[in-house]
Order: sequence, then C-alpha cells, then structure tokens
Amino acid sequence: MCYMREFRIFVAVYEERSFSAAAKRENATQSAISQRIRKLEEVLAVRLFNRTSQRVEPTPAGTTYYEYAIQLLDKYNEANVALQRYRGVEGIVNVGIPPWMSRHVVPNILSRFMDEHPNVVVNVTDGNSVLLCEMVSRGELSLAVIAASDLREEDKTLAVSEGVLVSRGPGRPWGVGRIQRDPADLAGIRLIVPKRGQPYRTVVDSFLELHAVRPKQVLELDSVFGTLGLVAKGDWHTILPAFVLAADPDQELYNVQTLMEPPHFRLSCVTSANGDTAACRSFMRMLEGELSRITLNALPLSRPLLSI
Repeated sequence: MCYMREFRIFVAVYEERSFSAAAKRENATQSAISQRIRKLEEVLAVRLFNRTSQRVEPTPAGTTYYEYAIQLLDKYNEANVALQRYRGVEGIVNVGIPPWMSRHVVPNILSRFMDEHPNVVVNVTDGNSVLLCEMVSRGELSLAVIAASDLREEDKTLAVSEGVLVSRGPGRPWGVGRIQRDPADLAGIRLIVPKRGQPYRTVVDSFLELHAVRPKQVLELDSVFGTLGLVAKGDWHTILPAFVLAADPDQELYNVQTLMEPPHFRLSCVTSANGDTAACRSFMRMLEGELSRITLNALPLSRPLLSI
C-alpha cells in the first residue's frame, strides 16, 4: 500500500532528478529515499526511474505516475485545509431563550455561529423563565437566558432595561419626541400583564403597588407575541422592557411611552453543570454581542451589562 509519504518522495525525486537532492528536500537520508523508491516500484510492478551514475531519469511510466501523484497531493492538501475549520470548538449547546428572542435575536446570530463553528450542534428551546430554569436545573439545558426579578449570586446579568408603556400605534422612531407618562395615568387603562409567578409580573406588580395604581382592567397573558397582538388591535396596554420593543421589526405598529420612575427589567443567564464548555462560552459571547447591539438601540431606556 502506498502512503502520502511515498507520493511526496516520488515527486521530490522526479522533480529533483537526484536521490541526494530529494533526500535534502524531504529531510531524509539518500539511502532511505532510494529504498522507498525501490519499494514503490515493487508494489506497482513497474520501473519509475532509470538510474545512472550522474542522474535519475523518469521512465514513461514514471512521467505518467507523476501527473497523477501531484494531483493526488494537491487534493490531499486541499482536504487538510478544508478540515481546519472542524478542528476548533466542538460540542453541543442546548440553550433556552424567551420566545421573543427566538424571533428577533437568535436568528441574527445562529447562521453566523454555525458558519464559524461547524462542529458545534446548537439546540434551541424557547419558553417562559420558570420552565427554562427548571430545565437548566435538570441538566436538559446547558444555559438559558431568562427574565429576572431577583438575581442569584451565580447568575450573570446580561442587560437592564427601563419598562415602557406600549399601546396601539402608529409609533415614532426610538428617541424621537417620546412622551413621559405619570404612573397615575395607568389607573384608567386596560393592562396586559404576565401570569403570576413569572419574574416580570413581580416587576410590574411592584411598580403598580409603589405608585398605588389600579388599572381599569387586567388581563394575564404570558405570550409577548400574543400581548403585542392584542395591543396592536385594541385599546389594551402593556408594560414591557425597552429592549423587547427595540428588537421588534414591527415596532412602528406601537406607541411607546416612557414612564416616570419606571420599573426596571433584567435579563440574566443561568447555566447548568454542563454549560461551562468552550462551545457554550463561544455561543454566549455571540449572543451577548447581539443583545448589546439591541440594548444600545434602546438607550437611554436600557443598557447592556456585558464583558465581551
């Protein structure tokens, strides 16, 4: 059987027309080169070179073999270059995210991440923060981005955002003539809030209690998409983090108003025991970069807290 080493030695002898020159080129001894060529000729059952005291001349068979050998070596080198991209980060990333991020954030980075890390498998699960935390604790997710009303010591804060009052549009571009609403104005509105037990519900309830505000009517709905759909079609309002609206390509459908003494919402990252891998860290760096871009778009209503 002939290996790449034999092909390289054969090509060196053919091009140098000398065993000694080929030996120098291949960092080998002249006798080793001569033995390799002799063994190759035995395997192929054909003479490749005519030896003289002065030179080594290829036979017609040797010339034909050379034409194929250099093509094979070129393909071998191309294959090695192609495999370089698979020799970096590898593994599996099981990531959990809020549903709004599955539409507006993750698609912006997923293709780029897979191109840069083709040997990494990414599995994305969307769900509410309570469910995602449970999945992390069971080891079903490597990491999860969650809404947070309080922060455990081991959690990492990704972004903090002021809450904004959202009603039916048309809206204005971010930062253009936004009206600041007094919390007392919320007493006469119909307000959509997350279900009890969800972190952002705690934030909204604390804000309403602080300002002694009781909305005209309250509807509990966990879906951000469902909430915005109702807001866009009727006289319902909601309070959302500014970064959620800044990431929404349909933000012109809504009227977004800032609030005096607004509530503050936080995104944090929780990880499981299997989340401390190179693949997970690489994915989080890219996700943090995208969140940073979004939160900067929502400034001064939100700010990134990232170290990337």
